[in-house]
Amino acid sequence: MTLAIKTIKLIHNPSAGEEEHSERQLIQTIENEGYHCEYSSAKDEDWPQHLPSATDLLVVAGGDGTVRSVAKELVLNGSVPTSIPFTVLPLGTANNIAKTLGAMEDTKDLIKSWKEKVPKSFDVGLIRGLAEEHFFIEAFGCGLFPRLMQVMKTVEKPEKPEEELNFALTVLYELIMTAEARDCQLQVDGQDYSGKYILLEIMNIKSIGPNLALAPYSEFGDGWFELIRISEEEKEAFGKYILSLCDGSEKTFPFPAIKGRHFRIRWDGPHVHADDEILENVPEVTLAIENQKGYLNVLA
Repeated sequence: MTLAIKTIKLIHNPSAGEEEHSERQLIQTIENEGYHCEYSSAKDEDWPQHLPSATDLLVVAGGDGTVRSVAKELVLNGSVPTSIPFTVLPLGTANNIAKTLGAMEDTKDLIKSWKEKVPKSFDVGLIRGLAEEHFFIEAFGCGLFPRLMQVMKTVEKPEKPEEELNFALTVLYELIMTAEARDCQLQVDGQDYSGKYILLEIMNIKSIGPNLALAPYSEFGDGWFELIRISEEEKEAFGKYILSLCDGSEKTFPFPAIKGRHFRIRWDGPHVHADDEILENVPEVTLAIENQKGYLNVLA
């Protein structure tokens, strides 16, 4: 059943997108469709304090990081009831979440489409075992990807989004070639998959990072995660796959996934992430990860 939308809460990253994605233009475009729009800038430190306890739709205008910031308020802080659906106006570089939701049309077309879309459930991963509870909506992983995240923060990147994505793939290839496999104690729904890996990713959506579709058949609301593992012996094949993407080849990720709901992980290394957050003090801890089926609602 479609939503009866009257009031919208817009959380906007004003440093993302072009002039047509300014605060004034976004509010005007939304209100031209007959909605009442309440605005908050994601750059204001106190924006979570202005989230409403009731609204018809949360709209996140920004990239994956802004979407995660809003999701954190729903999942961990309880600022907004999780029954309130959210959707995305993609203004970032990778926009993995927006692509998962099929929200990659022109901004005006997306806003027009809200009246016709039906809310769908969206799973969330809860991570326990550290001093504070953490979560993810994209992926949790160890090894190469958090290492890539750290390196990309220290290098000069191309200005154009498509060039930055390709640049990230070339950096990832270099990291693959020098990566050392780490010991990992790993159980998935009670089955043991322990071993030595250079990459471990628990995927909730199809792609992460530079639009790398590690789980092309993943469904974000089916109650399952997809586990991707790359061993030392698979390093060369993984590197060749990344090079093929740099050349513009469209290929399906060749490594199989393992579906699961409950994971226990002890990773012998410093590089661990939940979405775009690097997790600290992990090597001596066994983490428990659970799929919270349909925890959030989205327009997709």
